[in-house]
Amino acid sequence: MYEVEFYRDKNGKSEIVEYLDELKEKGETSKNERVNRDKILAYTRRRIKSDTPKIDSRRAV
Repeated sequence: MYEVEFYRDKNGKSEIVEYLDELKEKGETSKNERVNRDKILAYTRRRIKSDTPKIDSRRAV
C-alpha cells in the first residue's frame, strides 16, 4: 500500500488539505461540495491502490 503525502510549505500549510477541509465543512449543507470531496478522495484512493505509476507531466518527454 502506498502513502500519500501532501505538499506543505515552510509554514506547514497545505492548500489541498485546506481545500478538502473547506469542502467537508461546506458539504454539511451542500450536496455539490460533498460530492466533489468524495470524488477527490475516491480518485486518490484508486491511485493508491493502483500499481500503475503516476506520470509526472512536467517530466514527460
